[in-house]
Amino acid sequence: MGARASMAPFAGAASRFGLRVASGLRPGAITSSGNKSYHSTGEALDLAGNPSGMLGFFRQMKAKYGP
Repeated sequence: MGARASMAPFAGAASRFGLRVASGLRPGAITSSGNKSYHSTGEALDLAGNPSGMLGFFRQMKAKYGP
């Protein structure tokens, strides 16, 4: 369930909110429209955890990277 090393900081930040990586690298993954998925290249993570942790992580990501 790996991913690119560049995704490690996001997984680490998520873990501070009690979240875990549920899925990462999925070689050969395609989207419903038939395009190559970011999961197929290790550039995406699926996170799992409680709603308050998800909200906290979202707010941190928005503050750091969002508008």
